[in-house]
Order: sequence, then structure tokens, then C-alpha cells
Amino acid sequence: ELAMTEEEKDVLREHGHEYGAATGRPRRVGPFDAVASRYGVQCQGCDELALTLLDVLDYMEEIPVVAQYRLSDGSLTTRFPMGKTLDDAQPVVEKMPGW
Repeated sequence: ELAMTEEEKDVLREHGHEYGAATGRPRRVGPFDAVASRYGVQCQGCDELALTLLDVLDYMEEIPVVAQYRLSDGSLTTRFPMGKTLDDAQPVVEKMPGW
């Protein structure tokens, strides 16, 4: 499944109160990107990861997670796309059971 719909993002934004403190502008929200996060961990060499505000997801029966990317040639990858490849890549979302 491809990324979240705009309606799903609006609901997530409301539940998380994701608006700029000074401007009130809506912040960009979406599924947790496990592919990009794994790449970031590899680059930084960290051995711990903290996820905050998980209670915001309590309303969801299924939690959306970017588990791979679809490249312009139609292939799927679990490696973070770089450069021009990223420009054309589409996140592929898997739904994990909620709590």
C-alpha cells in the first residue's frame, strides 16, 4: 500500500496537535519511516533509539510504517534511496497491529 491519504494525515495531525507553536501552521505528518530511520542509525552509529509520543497512535487499529520504497523501475527496496533515485521513489506502507 502506498503512503497515507490526506484524510488519514489530517486525523493524525489533529490527534497529535501537530501545529507550529508560533505560527499555528499545520506540520507535515505521515507514517513512521523505518527505512529512513535505519539509514540514519547506520550513519550515526547509534545503538539506542527513542520514539516519543506513541500514545498519539492509540486511536489507530493499525499503525502505518514505511517498510520499503518502490523505485521508478517498479522494483522494491528496503535500502534508503539516494540522490535522484529518492526523488522518484515512493514509500510503501505496511500496516502493523495497533495496541
